[in-house]
Amino acid sequence: MSLYILYAITRLLQRPFVTPRELAALLGMIQWLDLLRRPKLAILEEVYRFTKRAADSQVASVPPGALVELCVSLLLGIYWQIDLRTPFLPLLSATDASTSFGFGVSVAKVPIDLVEHLSKLSEKQGGFVVFGDSPEHVDFPTQLGERCDVDLEGICFSDVLSLRRRFDAHINVLEGEAFVLWLRWLLRSRRHHVHRVVALVDSTAWLGASCKGRSSSQLNRLLRRVAALCFVADVLLYIVFIPSLWNPSDGASRGTRGKCQTSSR
Repeated sequence: MSLYILYAITRLLQRPFVTPRELAALLGMIQWLDLLRRPKLAILEEVYRFTKRAADSQVASVPPGALVELCVSLLLGIYWQIDLRTPFLPLLSATDASTSFGFGVSVAKVPIDLVEHLSKLSEKQGGFVVFGDSPEHVDFPTQLGERCDVDLEGICFSDVLSLRRRFDAHINVLEGEAFVLWLRWLLRSRRHHVHRVVALVDSTAWLGASCKGRSSSQLNRLLRRVAALCFVADVLLYIVFIPSLWNPSDGASRGTRGKCQTSSR
C-alpha cells in the first residue's frame, strides 16, 4: 500500500489534476496507515479542504499547499512502523488550563499495571477516571460512559508546572497549550523517550481533537506540535478524560502549587 501511495503522489506532482473523490480515495489509504500515529493527520489541512468540495466528481487542480502536505505525509511514513511491545512509562500525568491564571501540570509515579489499565480507556467513548470515593451529590453527565475508580492510597501527585499565561485565548486553545507544555517537559529527559504514556485531561474538546489526530479549528496548530514531539521521541500517547473535580492539576492551573497532593475534594 505504501508503494502505491508513493506512486500516486508522484503522479500527482507530475499532473496535479484529479477529482476530489479520487483524492479522497488516496487520503483514505493514508488515514488507515496513520491510525496508530493519529497526530500525523494534523498535517493534512488543505487536502481535507479539497476533498470536501461540493463538485466532487469534477476534475480540478490540486492546490500547491495540498501537494506539499501529501509530500510531507509521505516523508513521515517512516513512522508508520510501530513496535506495540513498547513499554509503558510508570508515570501518570494530568494537565489543565484556566483563564484566571494559566497552565498546570501534575505527575505521579504509579505502578505499570495501573498505567496499562488506564490506557484502555483512551479513545473509549465516554470512558473517564475518578480518584477515590466520589461524593454522592455529584451527578456525572449522561454522555459519559465507562467509569474507572482509582484508589489514591500510596499515590502522590506533584505539581511540576504552574505557569501564568502570557496571552488571551479560548479555553480550548489554552488546554492544548498546557498539553504541549507538559509534553515538552516530559521529553526533556531521554529516560521518557520510546515509551507509551498516559495523560489525563478534563477538556472534551482537546480530548476529541487529539484522539482524532486533527481539527478544523485552531487546535490543529497545536496538534502539529504534538506530532513533532511524539515523532522525535518515539512516544505513543494515551489520553483519558478526567472530570475537573478530580483533576490533580486544577490547582496548579489556578496558581496554587503543591508538592504532594491527592485529587479527592
